[in-house]
Amino acid sequence: MENKENFIKKVFNTIAHDYDKMNLLLTFGFFPLWQKRLIREMKVIPGEKIIDICCGSGKMTAEISELLSTVDGGKILGIDFSENMLLKAKERVENKNLPLEFFYQDALNLEFKNNSFDKAVNSFALRNLSSIDKALSEMFRVLNEGGSLFVLEVSKPENRFIRFFFEIFYYNIVPLIGRISDKGEKIDNKYSAYEWLSESLKQFPEKKEIINSFYKAGFRKVDTKNYGFGGISLYIAKK
Repeated sequence: MENKENFIKKVFNTIAHDYDKMNLLLTFGFFPLWQKRLIREMKVIPGEKIIDICCGSGKMTAEISELLSTVDGGKILGIDFSENMLLKAKERVENKNLPLEFFYQDALNLEFKNNSFDKAVNSFALRNLSSIDKALSEMFRVLNEGGSLFVLEVSKPENRFIRFFFEIFYYNIVPLIGRISDKGEKIDNKYSAYEWLSESLKQFPEKKEIINSFYKAGFRKVDTKNYGFGGISLYIAKK
């Protein structure tokens, strides 16, 4: 797709106003539970420096920040290239004394020095980036030696029976439910926002290819955990 980055930005600017509500609806309430599992796997240490790449509405960023301590120098930075998502994120933590900050940045060109963070997270965003390899390389670059990256993403179930029903729901039902938010209006005469979120999975590589991309970026170890009958994968990569 030409100008994919601009298109994706418009998608998320369009759905930012009720992003959290729609995530709950489309996942039958499981969305925050999967993110909480990611947070548990992180085993956050109060003094750590953490980056949430493609932080969206900042819900998970704020939850992680509550585990950090300003006394110990801990902090989490949330970055996103959707202006409307960042507005929602900043509104969420307004007047709260939390060790976090939000920045407008592109995940493919992070404006941080090498070896800046102890941990990095990316939740349900990898498939919406125009270059998975470039994104993972940037995540690797900004992590400290020995740091960990946690990526939560929709995945195609390996079980053929489960995959059959999963694809019916994701490719046909999700865009219909999504009309509650996007009204079925096409962006740049291509897809409506939730049509794109379904289409993006069709173009997303299989799990084995994703794991290979982690190794290609330089990570020395990659573990995976599956949730939702294999429809959700958590990738844990060690630098």
